Amino acid sequence: MLTKQEKLERLRFGPTRYEIEMVSPSGAKYLVAYTPRRSFRGLLDAVRERERGRAILRLLNLPDDATAERDRASLRFSDGTIIRFSGRTQRDAICGGELPYVASSA
Repeated sequence: MLTKQEKLERLRFGPTRYEIEMVSPSGAKYLVAYTPRRSFRGLLDAVRERERGRAILRLLNLPDDATAERDRASLRFSDGTIIRFSGRTQRDAICGGELPYVASSA
């Protein structure tokens, strides 16, 4: 397990990465991914990654063929769960407290 300082040091010369979070109707938040692309396409690519996508569906108890609606720069599932950019960078998340990773929570 890396310390906070070691994690920050690894980011030192890399591109800024933006946090994508999943927020359940109950308010629980999970980290979906960090991406250098702060666009809907970057969000969609992060969610479509095979293992991550399956973990999201398992957490939501949805079938493999579940769909989500686009809502501006976010995805909304039928149960009210939203996947969106949190407004934090990876550096902000490390300093302010990281969210539990969606794949390890499923």
